[in-house]
Amino acid sequence: MNRSVIIQLGVACAVLLVAGGGYWWWSARVAQVQAAVATLSTDISTKQAALARADTTRTELTALTKDEAAMGAYIVSESDIVTFLGVLESTGRATGAHVSVVSVTPQHTTAHATLSVSVKVTGSFGAVMRTVGAIENVPYYVVINSLSLSATQAPTNARAAASWDASLTLTTAYTASTTPVTSTTTP
Repeated sequence: MNRSVIIQLGVACAVLLVAGGGYWWWSARVAQVQAAVATLSTDISTKQAALARADTTRTELTALTKDEAAMGAYIVSESDIVTFLGVLESTGRATGAHVSVVSVTPQHTTAHATLSVSVKVTGSFGAVMRTVGAIENVPYYVVINSLSLSATQAPTNARAAASWDASLTLTTAYTASTTPVTSTTTP
């Protein structure tokens, strides 16, 4: 064989080995990068799902906080008792009757604390009944447990109307603590 043919064959084999080695190295490198991309893609999908859950949770928490504030407005807090009693008395004045609070007793015997309030309403029959109806509709959660009506003796003067008394016991939702609930999780 001719020496030039052997050299050409050797160079061709060397070029083939270099090209094959380069192809093998490049394929291995591309496979590594593809594996890294697949791992990163999985991590990104996991983080996006966690972010979507966090966003949903934040939205639900915001709605829950608004609902809690709305519900809290119907519950008499420890610092709100005087205001609540003032609402009852002003309800009587607005309807033409006199409302006096006889007793206020916190009840902690049930799962939820309540406030038991005894009230006496005095006035004409219409004013007393309007007041009782208005007390049922005050902007608090109120349940009238008992109601008794009695008429006082009308004076001998025929023009004076009989005075009526209503004694009622009502229960309202009560919270002894006004400390807001805070989250214990960390971001």
